[in-house]
Amino acid sequence: MYIDGKRFGGRPGHPVQARHRDHRPEQPRDPLGLLMLLQGTTDAQHVRDERVRGTPCRVVAVWTGQAELVVWVDDKHVRRIRFESRPPARLLTTLDLWEFGVPVSGLDWSRLPTFRSPGHEQERQPWHQRVLRRVTAPARGR
Repeated sequence: MYIDGKRFGGRPGHPVQARHRDHRPEQPRDPLGLLMLLQGTTDAQHVRDERVRGTPCRVVAVWTGQAELVVWVDDKHVRRIRFESRPPARLLTTLDLWEFGVPVSGLDWSRLPTFRSPGHEQERQPWHQRVLRRVTAPARGR
């Protein structure tokens, strides 16, 4: 969670305290860290046009002092950022950004988020749990 330009982390639901303060995001694993990488852009090149979730976007290759990224932008927002680390340790991170302008004034900012919204019982299972279930489930008909 970011509050007044400071990053806080810890166990979900715990109070935000000074001891939970981190000095900088884990770039590029942190979503805001990926966005912060864009501040150091030194060069960019339009690659192609592509739709993301039905929204027309320009796909741009971006070079910063720290990384090479691929960024999808529409007329108003950054919609997707993709980072791939170089070998030997390959890390592919993709961040999609949607639902801008969601009201947040009613949320409790004194505690770290639990990642459970009201009515979460009806929400779809997170993608990684759906994939894990498919991979580990016994094959049908065998």
